[in-house]
Amino acid sequence: MTQLLKSMSFHLITGFGKSASSFSHNEDNITGQGVLQGSSSAAPLYLLNSDISLQTYRRLGKGAAFYHPITHEMVYNHGVQYVDDTSQFLNPLGAAISPDITSPLEIGQSLGQIATSNSKLWAECMWMSGGLLNDAKCFYYAFLPTWDYKTNTIKYSPLPLPSPVKLFNPATNNSLPMSNSHHSSAKQTLGVIISPHGNGTSQIRHSIQKSREYFGKL
Repeated sequence: MTQLLKSMSFHLITGFGKSASSFSHNEDNITGQGVLQGSSSAAPLYLLNSDISLQTYRRLGKGAAFYHPITHEMVYNHGVQYVDDTSQFLNPLGAAISPDITSPLEIGQSLGQIATSNSKLWAECMWMSGGLLNDAKCFYYAFLPTWDYKTNTIKYSPLPLPSPVKLFNPATNNSLPMSNSHHSSAKQTLGVIISPHGNGTSQIRHSIQKSREYFGKL
């Protein structure tokens, strides 16, 4: 299957017809040439790069950790990725911050430094495979969840950071601060438009707008 996908040839088809010339996945014996986003021929390249990058990040970076409510085993989650979009996670337990540290400012300082280090690690993983992070699309949430036993709900409060999380650019060897989004702000990451505290109003509004658009076209 890998050899088949590597040697596939493609024509550009438009309203004027099929192109006279074609392109392939391995132009000039260089795998990865002529790959279109979302194309089935990109599977080998995507799997190789993504698997190595994610494994490297999991081994060298710090993520989020949780206790299983039944078995009480530690469950880790560093991040999820779909094509070129990635969401990464970090919390005090996954960062091995001492439970004795309870001050939000101290927690924020430690997590902020680790998040910047994680960001640099991921940028370097992308850079080695020929990619470069789009700083305009990068942002982060910094909040503290606490359990409210009176209302049986989770409450969220902003996590104070002495300095913003920075994004490293291997091309210029410089770091720029990322945008810090409030936990009530809904943004589209890998799926629906929803905020960390679970408000789905923005997604409902977006879905209704799309439904009206599709209905109008029909």
